[in-house]
Amino acid sequence: MSVFPEDFASALLQALPAGVVLLSEDKTVLAVNQQLRSLVPMHPSPVGRGLEEVMPAPAVCAVLNQSVEVGETRETSISVGRFELQARVVNLGTGQGLLGVFTDVTEARS
Repeated sequence: MSVFPEDFASALLQALPAGVVLLSEDKTVLAVNQQLRSLVPMHPSPVGRGLEEVMPAPAVCAVLNQSVEVGETRETSISVGRFELQARVVNLGTGQGLLGVFTDVTEARS
């Protein structure tokens, strides 16, 4: 049982200023916020689908896949379309999946 109600967790996810995706250990999308949808092209209904099926951005998939394979937190900069993103991917532990946080740093780099 979750400590927070599902609607609270969803509201919290949507309130974050960065783009966020939560993946299961097998790379199924569990949650994604609107901020990430505005930065990265993706399937209109990503929850419950595999990462590569919903997110055709190779740079995003690569950093998420590497974090799954390595099993540890990763930080890197990536380019997606017209955006420069700072990516931080946190492995949530064995069997727990991972959390990807993508911050738009396009303006800061100009």
